[in-house]
Amino acid sequence: MDKGDNKQRGLLKNKQIREFLEMLVEKKGYKNISAEIKEQIVKDLAERLDTFIVAQVITSLSDEDIIVFEKMLRERKPDAEIQEFIKTHIDDFDAFLTAVLLEFKDVYLAKIPKPVVIEDKDIDSEKSSSFIPPAPIDTRN
Repeated sequence: MDKGDNKQRGLLKNKQIREFLEMLVEKKGYKNISAEIKEQIVKDLAERLDTFIVAQVITSLSDEDIIVFEKMLRERKPDAEIQEFIKTHIDDFDAFLTAVLLEFKDVYLAKIPKPVVIEDKDIDSEKSSSFIPPAPIDTRN
């Protein structure tokens, strides 16, 4: 069992998070799915939510706090210790978490698009010069 499984189970142990994820699955409107498939979708969503929360936490921490946070993750500190660190280093954590959950909901339900990542292998080398135009140069000076 890897660390991702532990995080996922931790999120799913939280009654409000589980209910939130189950609500998302219902709103997504899957037709004729069994209870087992629904549970797998909820588990997959929990993993995605965990990754989403961590990404948002990292963007909200100072550079120094990111170093400490990453060290705590590498050392596999207890969840309670990591959560306490986050709560004390992000202003108004409850509002922050609410905003993160609402953004995750909007992305999952496709109310806002996911960012598109274009990898080098996806760009045809012959067309790459026309794909991204050069930045304008200010020649007034």
